[in-house]
Amino acid sequence: DSRLFLVSTYLERKLDNDIYPAMGYMLLILEPYTNDTEKKIRHENRPFQQVSFKNKIGRTVLLHRYRIEERFLTNPDDFIVRLRYLISFKIPLNKANEKNILYGILKNEIRMNVVKDKQFDSNRLTAGLGINMGEKAALEFSFINQLSDSDTSNYVLLGFRNSFDWSKSEN
Repeated sequence: DSRLFLVSTYLERKLDNDIYPAMGYMLLILEPYTNDTEKKIRHENRPFQQVSFKNKIGRTVLLHRYRIEERFLTNPDDFIVRLRYLISFKIPLNKANEKNILYGILKNEIRMNVVKDKQFDSNRLTAGLGINMGEKAALEFSFINQLSDSDTSNYVLLGFRNSFDWSKSEN
């Protein structure tokens, strides 16, 4: 029972001190239930800007991401600016001298609307596993618990990540 289709892409640049500014775009097709049997189809175009800061605690990668989204929704037509803060841990599950194939994922994300009333949008807790499929690609399986002001939802996510490095290599 699909309730969400999402495609997301962004361009990111690595600066000194592991700072990563980026800009991107998401296309969403949302199909939430209006009652027990009927769905309401909504489309959303979502350009965004973000900055991420990466650190390491031992071998664990710690990421802080701050994002601003401009949300263009249909059915009904609406425009919302949303702020998001994500803290993420990518925990290697191999020994230090072994190839890094399997990793754990822990995340917490707070999402706030830039409006006078009903500013809290949701809080997402994520736990999962990832499998590196090479230097730039990974398959991830996660469980997501999302708390909003009106309800709590649980999701399972199967995702594929792929990075492209278009920077010039130094010889």
